[in-house]
Amino acid sequence: AAYLKANKDKVTYANAGAAKQLASTTDELVGLSVLEVEGAFDEAGFRKLLAPLVSGTLPSQTYSTTHRRRDGSEVPVEVVLQFVSAAEGPGRFISVARDITERQRAETALRLASEAKDAFLAAASHELRTPLAAAKGHAHLALLKLGGETEAGPGKSLKIINRQIDRMAKLVEDLLDI
Repeated sequence: AAYLKANKDKVTYANAGAAKQLASTTDELVGLSVLEVEGAFDEAGFRKLLAPLVSGTLPSQTYSTTHRRRDGSEVPVEVVLQFVSAAEGPGRFISVARDITERQRAETALRLASEAKDAFLAAASHELRTPLAAAKGHAHLALLKLGGETEAGPGKSLKIINRQIDRMAKLVEDLLDI
């Protein structure tokens, strides 16, 4: 994980993880403005994020953002930020940033899979319900033509078919409501 310390708005320490994540050396990171690393904030937005930490209202902030590399490219990160006050002198901000590129890829893949599932269920719903509705209508029409004679022969068979169509329609509904 990338680990940075900052005094006011300047990086005062960076570990090897931060250097690797930001495609720099630790020496190149020390002295940079935090806003040169934080790609998603302007100064006012960043001060607003820091205010509850400095006041002691919150012990830490966790947020997702992008960090800007030296070459200008950005890496998506999840940051845990804390303010550590000092007995003498100014306090320091400590941040731990974790690269979330793979997590974002997995979330995108999951969203696409969910959209594909929804599209499949919509198509399956139509394709399964349409023939059931037609079969139900024809069975009902045949029963009407028999004049309600459902105790024996074709009437009894049509009554069974009608019941099984209702059962199949219920199974389809249950399956598609998952």
